[in-house]
Amino acid sequence: MPVLLKKFGKRNMSLAGILLALLGQILFCLNPYSFPWMLASYVSRGIGLAPMNSIVFGIIGDMVEFGQWKTHLRQESLIFAGGSVEKM
Repeated sequence: MPVLLKKFGKRNMSLAGILLALLGQILFCLNPYSFPWMLASYVSRGIGLAPMNSIVFGIIGDMVEFGQWKTHLRQESLIFAGGSVEKM
Protein backbone atom coordinates (compact mmCIF):
# COMPACT_ATOMS: atom_id res chain seq x y z
CA MET A 1 0.00 0.00 0.00
CA PRO A 2 2.79 2.55 0.57
CA VAL A 3 3.68 2.52 -3.13
CA LEU A 4 0.04 3.13 -4.09
CA LEU A 5 -0.25 5.80 -1.41
CA LYS A 6 2.68 7.77 -2.86
CA LYS A 7 1.30 7.50 -6.35
CA PHE A 8 -2.42 8.18 -5.81
CA GLY A 9 -2.75 9.87 -2.40
CA LYS A 10 -5.04 9.11 0.51
CA ARG A 11 -8.22 10.54 -0.96
CA ASN A 12 -8.05 8.86 -4.35
CA MET A 13 -6.91 5.55 -2.91
CA SER A 14 -9.72 5.42 -0.36
CA LEU A 15 -12.35 6.44 -2.93
CA ALA A 16 -11.21 3.76 -5.38
CA GLY A 17 -11.26 1.16 -2.60
CA ILE A 18 -14.74 2.15 -1.49
CA LEU A 19 -16.02 1.96 -5.06
CA LEU A 20 -14.49 -1.51 -5.50
CA ALA A 21 -16.04 -2.69 -2.23
CA LEU A 22 -19.40 -1.29 -3.33
CA LEU A 23 -19.08 -3.12 -6.62
CA GLY A 24 -18.43 -6.34 -4.71
CA GLN A 25 -21.53 -5.79 -2.59
CA ILE A 26 -23.64 -5.14 -5.70
CA LEU A 27 -22.16 -8.28 -7.25
CA PHE A 28 -23.31 -10.27 -4.23
CA CYS A 29 -26.83 -8.80 -4.43
CA LEU A 30 -27.17 -9.89 -8.05
CA ASN A 31 -27.07 -13.59 -7.20
CA PRO A 32 -26.69 -14.32 -3.46
CA TYR A 33 -27.37 -18.06 -3.88
CA SER A 34 -24.40 -18.85 -6.11
CA PHE A 35 -21.16 -19.81 -4.35
CA PRO A 36 -18.82 -18.58 -7.14
CA TRP A 37 -20.62 -15.18 -7.19
CA MET A 38 -20.37 -14.99 -3.42
CA LEU A 39 -16.68 -15.84 -3.49
CA ALA A 40 -15.98 -13.24 -6.21
CA SER A 41 -17.91 -10.61 -4.29
CA TYR A 42 -16.01 -11.33 -1.06
CA VAL A 43 -12.66 -11.15 -2.82
CA SER A 44 -13.51 -7.83 -4.52
CA ARG A 45 -14.85 -6.40 -1.27
CA GLY A 46 -11.72 -7.47 0.58
CA ILE A 47 -9.44 -5.94 -2.04
CA GLY A 48 -11.56 -2.79 -1.99
CA LEU A 49 -11.49 -2.44 1.79
CA ALA A 50 -7.73 -3.00 2.07
CA PRO A 51 -6.72 0.56 1.05
CA MET A 52 -9.26 2.12 3.40
CA ASN A 53 -8.19 -0.02 6.34
CA SER A 54 -4.53 0.76 5.72
CA ILE A 55 -4.93 4.55 5.74
CA VAL A 56 -7.86 5.14 8.11
CA PHE A 57 -5.67 6.24 11.05
CA GLY A 58 -3.62 8.48 8.77
CA ILE A 59 -6.81 10.22 7.75
CA ILE A 60 -7.83 10.55 11.40
CA GLY A 61 -4.42 12.11 12.08
CA ASP A 62 -5.08 14.59 9.29
CA MET A 63 -8.35 15.48 11.01
CA VAL A 64 -6.40 16.24 14.20
CA GLU A 65 -4.09 18.57 12.29
CA PHE A 66 -7.00 20.29 10.53
CA GLY A 67 -8.86 20.75 13.81
CA GLN A 68 -5.79 22.35 15.38
CA TRP A 69 -5.36 24.64 12.39
CA LYS A 70 -9.04 25.65 12.42
CA THR A 71 -9.72 26.04 16.17
CA HIS A 72 -6.17 26.37 17.61
CA LEU A 73 -6.97 23.47 19.97
CA ARG A 74 -5.33 20.07 19.62
CA GLN A 75 -7.79 17.34 20.64
CA GLU A 76 -6.10 14.19 19.42
CA SER A 77 -7.26 11.98 22.28
CA LEU A 78 -10.91 12.80 21.63
CA ILE A 79 -10.62 12.30 17.86
CA PHE A 80 -8.67 9.03 18.06
CA ALA A 81 -11.08 7.70 20.71
CA GLY A 82 -13.99 8.46 18.41
CA GLY A 83 -12.18 6.79 15.52
CA SER A 84 -11.56 3.62 17.53
CA VAL A 85 -15.21 3.42 18.58
CA GLU A 86 -16.25 3.78 14.93
CA LYS A 87 -14.16 0.73 13.93
CA MET A 88 -16.10 -1.62 16.23
